[in-house]
Amino acid sequence: MWGRLGYNPEVSDERFIQILQNKFPEVDGEKLFSAWQEASMIYPTTTGFQWGSPRFSVVHRSM
Repeated sequence: MWGRLGYNPEVSDERFIQILQNKFPEVDGEKLFSAWQEASMIYPTTTGFQWGSPRFSVVHRSM
């Protein structure tokens, strides 16, 4: 599933929901997707708390 993003970062949420529904038919794919999406924010939230918001556009240059 994650390999799809490497080939096409424009894959829709609906497609991921379909994949999850097919893989786990006993649960609601939309609810699983939503829970997975919320849970995936734990790492950026905790590292952001420690290190601040990442600014990838800033380039540090030594003088």
